[in-house]
Amino acid sequence: MADPDLFLFVSHISEDRPATLEIVDELERRGVPCWIAPRDVRAGRAFDDEIAEAIEASRAMLLIFSERCNEHEYIRREITVAGESHKVIIPFRIENAPPRCGLRIRLSDLHWIDGFVSRERAIGEVVRTIDPERTRRHEDEHRAHEEKRRRDEEEHRFQQQVEEQWLRQQQEERRCRQEEEKHQAEAGRQVSELSSDQLPWLLRRRSQITLSFLSIILKLLATLLKPFGFQILIFPPLLAIVTLLVIIYKRTNTSILYLLIVLNLLVTLLCGWLFFTVIPEYQYISIDVKLLSISFSLVIIASLIEIAAVTFNILRIRASD
Repeated sequence: MADPDLFLFVSHISEDRPATLEIVDELERRGVPCWIAPRDVRAGRAFDDEIAEAIEASRAMLLIFSERCNEHEYIRREITVAGESHKVIIPFRIENAPPRCGLRIRLSDLHWIDGFVSRERAIGEVVRTIDPERTRRHEDEHRAHEEKRRRDEEEHRFQQQVEEQWLRQQQEERRCRQEEEKHQAEAGRQVSELSSDQLPWLLRRRSQITLSFLSIILKLLATLLKPFGFQILIFPPLLAIVTLLVIIYKRTNTSILYLLIVLNLLVTLLCGWLFFTVIPEYQYISIDVKLLSISFSLVIIASLIEIAAVTFNILRIRASD
């Protein structure tokens, strides 16, 4: 027979066996071993002897009570044996039925557990009655588990809040960038759509294109008038054509415009040097000095016009920004 500190004798009638087995399963799941006939009757032993020994060896008797128990003689015998063995009897009602006849005398002064109201709560009360230390440990474990679950939930909520805050920050930054890009695009569109009355004449693209065309014409004319041997005058018209294409292109980098200004300044200085130093030396050979002077003068004037067009284009780009 098992240690009396480890099991609970369960008294019941066969009609209440399904409900009794459910209660026994839950008690054993919670760590309270139970003895119940005929499950725990040893083979080859007398039924009555096994029940009597189990009652004497048990910690307490759990009486599964219903209305049918009032008429059952065997229940009275088991209660009598438990009383003689000074065992604690725990009446567990699965129906709202009072004890009658002899059971009323035996059970009237005992504390009843009503399992028909809340089976779960009633089984918990049985466990607390049988093994308060185990119940306390179970409650401590349950509290520790709940505390851990609460901390995990708080940590999860905190992590979720951090992620949500990060997402809101990203969305806000994205929205600010989009608004800034939209504002810049709108400002650029407004500048690009300025009417001719809103910009000075020299800052308009059309005027700069006109100046570039004039520079090309003058340089081409200088090239046509050049005397034999001055192939260097072919370079200025090519530079003027490049300048015109750069001005027409709307997304030109300002560094390219500054380079064009430097190149035109170099052309102007070179032509000025040739005009004042080389032409006087050709007065005594068969070259039309007057024609050569006109060519260099046209190149110088065209280069200055080209420098002005590029400069005004730079000012227009800065005004747009």
